[in-house]
Amino acid sequence: MQKKENKKSQDKYIGTPIKEYRLPLSDYIAYYLPFIIWFFWSAVTAMIVTPTIIKNYENFWYYLGIAPVTFFFVMGCINWVRFIHHASKYHSVMDADGEAEDSLEIHQGAPGTCKSLTAKERVSAKGENSWKKIKYKTWKLYGKMNDPNYQLTDEDKEVLDAFEFNSKGKGVPCRLSSVPAYDKRYRRYYYKLELAHLKQEKRMAFASCLWQDEIGTSLNFSTAWNVYAKENNGEVNIDDFSRYIRHFGEFRLIGTEQDGANVAIFMKRIASDNKLFEGKEWVLKPRFLLWLFKKLEKRFTRRMLKSEAIRFGKFMDKFEKFVYKCGFFKIIFSSCGNYVTSGNQKSQVQVIVIDSKQKKFVYYMPRMSSVIYETRAMRNGYIPKNKPIDVDVWDSMTVSDEDVKKMLKSNNIFHKQKEDLSVERENKNLLQKEDKSVKKKSTDEILQF
Repeated sequence: MQKKENKKSQDKYIGTPIKEYRLPLSDYIAYYLPFIIWFFWSAVTAMIVTPTIIKNYENFWYYLGIAPVTFFFVMGCINWVRFIHHASKYHSVMDADGEAEDSLEIHQGAPGTCKSLTAKERVSAKGENSWKKIKYKTWKLYGKMNDPNYQLTDEDKEVLDAFEFNSKGKGVPCRLSSVPAYDKRYRRYYYKLELAHLKQEKRMAFASCLWQDEIGTSLNFSTAWNVYAKENNGEVNIDDFSRYIRHFGEFRLIGTEQDGANVAIFMKRIASDNKLFEGKEWVLKPRFLLWLFKKLEKRFTRRMLKSEAIRFGKFMDKFEKFVYKCGFFKIIFSSCGNYVTSGNQKSQVQVIVIDSKQKKFVYYMPRMSSVIYETRAMRNGYIPKNKPIDVDVWDSMTVSDEDVKKMLKSNNIFHKQKEDLSVERENKNLLQKEDKSVKKKSTDEILQF
């Protein structure tokens, strides 16, 4: 009996199932707030407007009385339609990204243009799709392996290794990031993406999806032609990894960078797309809740009372988080495709040509996301972090002579040193010329004599 029970318990699951959790109720309310507002005003309209019209349809003043209710109902309907549009756009993009076979993309743009947020969402979708595929392939393999004559292929072994690693591991399946990221659905962190993985010094599981933030800083390639291929074999390995990223292990990589010129040229050439992010906008903003929060914030910070902080501090913290989770990001970007590159190997110059008439595209990303990351994750990289704060205050409206010398290039100490060196070189050249002229004069005198 015990053997049968043990066999049943072993046959119940293939591997260790990973539990998925529901998001907090506040997240659902923040996401579906336009629908909740529309439902509320629909109910109010049904209870007030409909009976009023039936009983007093001939009375003009009653129509003026119910006008505000009708206005809010219409606005609720408009916001509900906008929500359906933005949500459907978001889900269609995520579904397409998850199934897309694009292996390498670069997001570039100024700070705050949502390139990292977009990369995080897209890698999450790709990772979710990869995990589903791995589970399905593993399930099919267990059916095939029931036949004692079946021989496992190399791909079968990769799939089984990936399933075992992800099902037994402590991270979010199939997702790696160079900065800490947390998924509330799994209540787990992403696996850590290291430079050694890109250099092929460490192995990753089959179908892993990677997010490398600020890829130009981490890899730090020289922009000179072929320098990366001559100096460091590890960088050549990254070149190979980028080119054969899909062949090696069905990997997916999205890199972000503020300055596109810092991204290795071989990555930009073979990337399926180089997206240039230009800006963002908060749409479907909860205007009343935001106005209420700003008013309360102003009142509490103007008074700065400890008793109010004790009573309302936790509420304001939760209220703020809720307000800023509502609505969507409207993210504007240009799809630049592959960069067209040309240059002169002797002069070691690269020219990146981008079509200035490139068509603009829009992403809609919900501000409420199951995947979160900390924008201040690199705070420990600030060199004087552990030193005492050392900042002076201006004491007049006129800049002192000492500060002028620090601020202006013409008076800067480094430029001063360069000028002194140039003057010294000129003096040396003059002395050498004088010596030559003197020597020449003396030789001429000797010859005449």
